[in-house]
Amino acid sequence: LLPTVREADGLAMSSRNSYLTAEERRRAPAVFQALTEAERLFKSGVRELEKIKSEARAVLQKAEGFELDYIEIVDPQSLAPLASATSGMVIVIAVRLGRTRLIDNIQIL
Repeated sequence: LLPTVREADGLAMSSRNSYLTAEERRRAPAVFQALTEAERLFKSGVRELEKIKSEARAVLQKAEGFELDYIEIVDPQSLAPLASATSGMVIVIAVRLGRTRLIDNIQIL
């Protein structure tokens, strides 16, 4: 996996970001905040995948305006969904914010 290049507020750099309105752009960093919440939970000892995904979803719900396409925890090599949380896993997310589809991921080490 290559590191994701991010804006100062955590939003993954993408040409898609230009489709965001000013208000959507202000809310868009919630995607990265959801991923970092999942990372924080794992590092604090939470190993239940559904709990990790649920808490990440809650971050987006609080931010309002996001339509979740998916959030999944996958193997970094095969991208197959994992049955249990392990170091090295990747959390992938896709959301719609207005007319823009945002995708992001984070590897949990």
